[in-house]
Order: sequence, then structure tokens, then C-alpha cells
Amino acid sequence: EKAVIQAKESGCVGFKIYDGYSSDELSRMIPIMKKHGMKVWAHSSQGPAKALDVVSSGVESVSHSYMLIDNFFYKTSLSDQERSYLNYVLQKMKDNDVLLDATAHISNENDLVYNDQIIKTAYAYGIKFLVGTDYFGCAVPDEIRALSKCGLSNIDILRAATTYGARVLGHDDKLGTIAEGAQ
Repeated sequence: EKAVIQAKESGCVGFKIYDGYSSDELSRMIPIMKKHGMKVWAHSSQGPAKALDVVSSGVESVSHSYMLIDNFFYKTSLSDQERSYLNYVLQKMKDNDVLLDATAHISNENDLVYNDQIIKTAYAYGIKFLVGTDYFGCAVPDEIRALSKCGLSNIDILRAATTYGARVLGHDDKLGTIAEGAQ
């Protein structure tokens, strides 16, 4: 808790949780962060925490759509079991209004060919997306093109790059919108 308070006092608005945390650890950390008004973002799958644990934990957003199936290495397609699990995770994301920073361009560069299917399924579920790159050498236009290739509409990509981006940072009252007083 002391670290959270210090981070807030230094101007931080949130924390990104990477990996190596269990579901129990997430359930201890996230309420402390939220108690102090911090935003919480996370990788989709934490190991040992699973994607379902992460999207149920109280995070605002998750990164890397390919991680939504937990075991994402050395795959060329999704099994029926993985598709079923993905549907369950996506429903939980929708129920909890968790945004998805898909990082689609990274997936394409790393030949994670099944990731486009995950993005298309998430979009069909009505998941809200963020435009993020999380990678040197990838620019926002690259990510926008990758999301467009997966079927996201222009208006939903615009929202992902503006409105939802401002929301996940806690600045939706003044950024990411066209309104008097907005920046």
C-alpha cells in the first residue's frame, strides 16, 4: 500500500501488472490500488493467473489479445476447447467492461496467425478496444491498420484511439472527446 501511495503522490494514475502473479495475489493488490483511485491494467494472462482470473479481477483493460487463451505459444490455430474458453473469457470481459489493447500488429509480426480470429471474435462480442502498440518499431498507424484488417469499423477504431484511451487513463472528462473545454 505504501508503494501505491508513493506512486500516486508522484503523479502516477495507474499500474500495469505484467506477469507472474496468482489469482490470490491479484485479489490482494488490485483492491489496494483501487482504494487509492488508481487505474489498473494487466497482461491478459498472468501465469499462474489465467485470463479468466485477470478479466475478473477488477482491471480496466488487458493487453495482448493472443494471451486470452492462456497457452498461446507455438500455435497456428485454436482448438474447440480454446474457442470455448475464449468465449467464456470474452463474456466476462463484456460483463466487467474490460477494454482490450489487442496489440494486433505485434501478433502479425510474430506470426501468431490465430490472433486475428481472437480479435474478430472479441469484436463480435462487443468488446471495446484500445489502440496501443506496446512495442518499439510499431507505430499507432500500424496498429490501426491491423485492427481495420480484423474488421473493426472506422468509428470503433477512432473510439479506441481517443475516447476509450482517455477513459482507461482516467481522463475521459477532458480528453478523447469533442466538447467545450475538452483538450
